[in-house]
Amino acid sequence: MADQDDAPELHITVGTHQYVMRAAEFSAVDARDFRAATGIGLGAAMNSPDLDLIAGFVWLIRRKRERNLRYEQVAREINWDNLDVDRPGGGDGEGEGGGQGED
Repeated sequence: MADQDDAPELHITVGTHQYVMRAAEFSAVDARDFRAATGIGLGAAMNSPDLDLIAGFVWLIRRKRERNLRYEQVAREINWDNLDVDRPGGGDGEGEGGGQGED
C-alpha cells in the first residue's frame, strides 16, 4: 500500500480560497466521478493538471461539505486570472505560488 506522505499533492488557490488536493484522500467513487466529469483519470490529472482538471480537484474537495455541488458550478468560477497552483517539492503546476490550507 502506498504511503500517504508520498502521494501527489497540489496546493490550489482560487481567488482568496485555498485548497490542498491529496489524491490519497479520495475513494474509487470519487475517482469515477472525477473521470465522468472531466474525461480523464484522477492519477493522470494529478501529473498534468489543466484548467478543467483543476476545477475537478476543487469540486472533489468542496463537495465533501457541499453535497449538491456540481462540477459545472465550480468550473464556471475558475479561470487563469484567479488561479494559482503549486506542486510542493515538485515545481509549480500551471500557476505560480499557491496556498497551503484548505478552504
